[in-house]
Amino acid sequence: MNTKSIVFLLVLVIVAVTVVNETLTALFKTNFNIEYPFDPQELFVFALI
Repeated sequence: MNTKSIVFLLVLVIVAVTVVNETLTALFKTNFNIEYPFDPQELFVFALI
């Protein structure tokens, strides 16, 4: 093994060990529709951009 592959494997191990699973939680109850989360106007404007 050369030095680059050893460093690469070391970085992979460090990343695998230190990864923290972060999640988002809702602070307030909303009434957003989950089935279709995007507004058609929003999609049209985004397509124009």
